[in-house]
Amino acid sequence: MMHGKGIYKFKNGDVYEGDYQNGERTGQGIFTYTDKRKYVGQFKNGLMDGFGTYTWPDGSRYEGYWVEDKEHGRGKFTGANGDVYDGEWAAGEMNGEGVLRLADGTKFKGHFKDGMKNGKGVEEDADGMRFEGSYLNDLKDGSFVEKDRSGKVIRKGIYSRGRLMGQ
Repeated sequence: MMHGKGIYKFKNGDVYEGDYQNGERTGQGIFTYTDKRKYVGQFKNGLMDGFGTYTWPDGSRYEGYWVEDKEHGRGKFTGANGDVYDGEWAAGEMNGEGVLRLADGTKFKGHFKDGMKNGKGVEEDADGMRFEGSYLNDLKDGSFVEKDRSGKVIRKGIYSRGRLMGQ
């Protein structure tokens, strides 16, 4: 049974180098997968647990907290396409307050649930146009205000599951 520091090479070519306690990956370590994915951070009972950085072969990267192999707590995901989410995570999904910045310049600041915009938020496009309102499962839902880049209100209304009402 391994205890202390060690290196383990799996039959499939994956490699773990780091701390062991009672035969389990527990403490600081580096797990390198044969497909070029890599995790550097804390482990507990053989799972990613604590603070760590996970990188994918395409350059995507998550840096933040983990619980039982899932993103959980505060973290930042940067996609290979330039999209960035910085905020709260639960069970591997964007959950809670966060800021999503898309590569096209769109920014959303608000609440997420199960990886989707849910609840109040403010979305601003690259031209400075702002939408202030609520979302339900990534769809605009409820009363809203749209403003131009100077802050002037250009439209108010109500959305229902992504459809503008009264139009």
